[in-house]
Amino acid sequence: TILTLRDSGKVGIGTYNPDKKLDIRGSVRIGDGTSLEQDILFVSSNGNWKVGTNNSGNGTDNNHFYIYDTTHRLTVQKGTGNVGIGDASPSYKLDVNGTGRFTSTLLVEGDATVSSNLFVEGNATITGDLTINGTTTTFNTTNVVVEDSLISLATNNTGDAVDIGFYGKYVSGSTYYTGLLRDASAGGYHL
Repeated sequence: TILTLRDSGKVGIGTYNPDKKLDIRGSVRIGDGTSLEQDILFVSSNGNWKVGTNNSGNGTDNNHFYIYDTTHRLTVQKGTGNVGIGDASPSYKLDVNGTGRFTSTLLVEGDATVSSNLFVEGNATITGDLTINGTTTTFNTTNVVVEDSLISLATNNTGDAVDIGFYGKYVSGSTYYTGLLRDASAGGYHL
């Protein structure tokens, strides 16, 4: 069957019994191969969407595939395969401009870099070493439980001018501090 036109106004290509206005059974080619942009426009009372390809991205020959309404919602770059969500020029395999959510496991097999804040709602399990760089690390929790029998402090200390230890604050009429501390100026440990 090459082309079927039914009294209902349905057109079939590759089928005698089209069940939609246009029913194509087989591969479809859209575009003349010479235009910089080819797309399909979906029009509804709730808004319009375009699906197509053009040379306004950052893939090979600037070519990318896109889904668009008033802005690029999803793009796939030719050559790199980079995918952009809310980003017309993705620089990574997945480049998300906005908030992302995973309702199941997110597996990262390699390095993960967080260039801003990281918020974890729930438990975090780290199997391996954890290195925290910065001036202050704050634990806002009721208890800190350490299963190791040894806590190493000031491992990068190369001099004798650093106070070493841990202490806590308590208030009983007045404010007090208690802990175990090596006072560098006194040269010994104090409780």
